[in-house]
This record gives sequence, C-alpha cells and structure tokens, in this order.
Amino acid sequence: MLKLLIQAFFFSVVLHIIYIITMLTIGFTKSKGYGPDIDSIWNNAGRLPNNVSIGTAPSPYWYMFSMLFGTVICALIIAVVNKKRTLLKKL
Repeated sequence: MLKLLIQAFFFSVVLHIIYIITMLTIGFTKSKGYGPDIDSIWNNAGRLPNNVSIGTAPSPYWYMFSMLFGTVICALIIAVVNKKRTLLKKL
C-alpha cells in the first residue's frame, strides 16, 4: 500500500513538472515571437488608464489539492493496472 502511494505521488509530481515546463515553454515562445506594430500603436495613442491591473495568482492550497487529487487518480490507475496484470497472470 505504501509502495503504491509513493509511486502515485511520484507520478503526480512528474505530471505537475511536465505541466509547469510546458506552460513556461509556451510563454517563452510567445514572448520570443512577439513583434509589436509600433506604427499602428503610435497612430492610435490615447489616454492611459489611471489604474493598474497586475493579475492574480492561485492560492497555495490549490497546488496542494491538485497534488493530492493527482496522487489519488494515479493511485487508482496503478491499482487497476496491477489488478489486471495479476488477473492475466492467473489465466
């Protein structure tokens, strides 16, 4: 049981790392390929807004629940695969 949970946690961590690397790569390629059209921006200049919008970051609890949920899903998948393997070996 403990081996199953350790494997599931490991796979969940790997999936989260793959997701983070993918998002960083997509952001990097979008930033590298961006070329502003300064002429059209200069001609359409208007008044700048008086407020600043910085955006939001997800709560740290979101990451904890995401990791926990990913571990549970991976544990279920590993358990089903192991059960099928043992049933096939009996045949």
